[in-house]
Amino acid sequence: MRHAAGWVLDSLLAIIGGLLLTTLLAAGLVQACIGLRIEQIDVWMCDRNVPWWISRHAAIGVRWINGNQNLTPLLGETPLQPADTTEPLADGPPPAEWALSKLPPLAGLPIDSRFAALGVGWPVPAFVRTWVVLDPQESFPISAELDQSGFAIESAIARLGSEDLSRVRIDIRGLALDASLWIVASLGALRWLRVRRLNRPAAAAAPPAPAA
Repeated sequence: MRHAAGWVLDSLLAIIGGLLLTTLLAAGLVQACIGLRIEQIDVWMCDRNVPWWISRHAAIGVRWINGNQNLTPLLGETPLQPADTTEPLADGPPPAEWALSKLPPLAGLPIDSRFAALGVGWPVPAFVRTWVVLDPQESFPISAELDQSGFAIESAIARLGSEDLSRVRIDIRGLALDASLWIVASLGALRWLRVRRLNRPAAAAAPPAPAA
């Protein structure tokens, strides 16, 4: 009974510690934004008939997806990949599920709509903040086809730090995966400490070995 109670207590402490460490790590990663790079800019055909410019940026533990609807790409405009490639993408992949699941149905948005999604967490996004803009006069987020530097994601991080954090949504699958790594490590450490503490009195109570 005492052994089972120890397991339950250690498991609860490991879960709380894992969730806390996941949150603290995400907060640190989004502030540091280490290794920021552009992944690609392309055109994604939503429902196979509505083109969206999609810009994707990434840093360690941070993901940024920026999109704007364009009924027909302008003449001469070509979807871009990173600078180290030369072949343009004609039809890129859809935005990641962690972003789409937190956005309204994109097919129903009016022309010139824009959206952006900031995902934070390691190894996958666990905390997500989204923006949807219907007024083309709004300055943030910038048009995805122009989002080739790190300015947009840096602006998003600055806004995140100055606004109500209740707008940040939790991706349950991402949080479960991120926290599971810390929970396993924490549980292993707690069990090792508990076994060591329980064995210490027994070792101290053992009679000394007789002298030869």
